[in-house]
Amino acid sequence: MAKIVFVFACVALVQIANALQCYHCERDTCAKDVDQWQKTDCKAVSPNEPMCLTYTYKDAGDNKEYTSRKCIAPLKGEKYECKPPTNIKVAGEPIKCETCTTDLCNKNSASTVSLSFVAIAGVVLTVLAPKFYL
Repeated sequence: MAKIVFVFACVALVQIANALQCYHCERDTCAKDVDQWQKTDCKAVSPNEPMCLTYTYKDAGDNKEYTSRKCIAPLKGEKYECKPPTNIKVAGEPIKCETCTTDLCNKNSASTVSLSFVAIAGVVLTVLAPKFYL
């Protein structure tokens, strides 16, 4: 039993130790196939709590919708305040601004389940199951 708990704990720690990866693309590049988007290691961006961002906005210059995907790192304990990318002029409020914290989760708005979540859930179930079923 202890060996099983140890294995699940090791898997969970390995997953937690890995840096968060996010897709990175701007404007027209985001309209291309996902295989052409760059993958970014968010640990290289900041030591704060990294997140992936998907930001859809309307450009005031050409009045078209564009998407920006990248890593962000708000200060620990603070909620990210959605801001337009600095290289564009934006008309009005953003159309969509979503953050997520699992690898490559900013592909689209569909929800994903992280392997680390599954590993941690496995550890918890392994520890708690004998207490309820024995």
